Amino acid sequence: RESLLGPLIMRVAQPLPAASILVAISVFSFVQAKTRLDDQAAPKLKSYNVDTSSITVSGISAGAFFAVQMQIAFSSTIKGAAIVAGGPYYCAEGQMATALTSCMFTGIIDINGIERYIKAEEKAQTIDDTANLSNHKVLMWSGTNDYTVSQIVMKNLAYMYQTTLGINDTSIYFNYSSGHAWITDYYGNSCGVSASPYINN
Repeated sequence: RESLLGPLIMRVAQPLPAASILVAISVFSFVQAKTRLDDQAAPKLKSYNVDTSSITVSGISAGAFFAVQMQIAFSSTIKGAAIVAGGPYYCAEGQMATALTSCMFTGIIDINGIERYIKAEEKAQTIDDTANLSNHKVLMWSGTNDYTVSQIVMKNLAYMYQTTLGINDTSIYFNYSSGHAWITDYYGNSCGVSASPYINN
């Protein structure tokens, strides 16, 4: 018995590597947390008095790109968008390098390829009917001092909206010397600044 248990006790008694202990604790904690969540009923969503005929999306920078994605994917629910320093739908095509170059600086974007992708998604019914977009209202803003998302990227978006997607009700503001920021007429940094809190007067 000693010859069998002795080596086993010795092996267990030896200290485990810190990484192994950390992994074990992390897995145990995750299982505990998941069990607690599984045991809890999902909270019931509240009802709000929302005019479903006037739901819009808006965003700046990455939020603007997301707003475009949501607007086109859910065009039967969304009725319009305000896009500040964003870019075309599916601009990055799933590639980080494209997101950080073409979709921010160079503006070398395959609009025809994106149009084909949108049509394929529409045919597969993974996005809403793009015919809904003809009734949308869109505001686009891109400052001449915005060096985070260049104006050429926003001009690609304007082209896509008007030519590819047939949105005629567009308000385009590309001639103000604003930086990369939300623009107001009463609060924030001076107009040409691109700095926190990214709200410019």
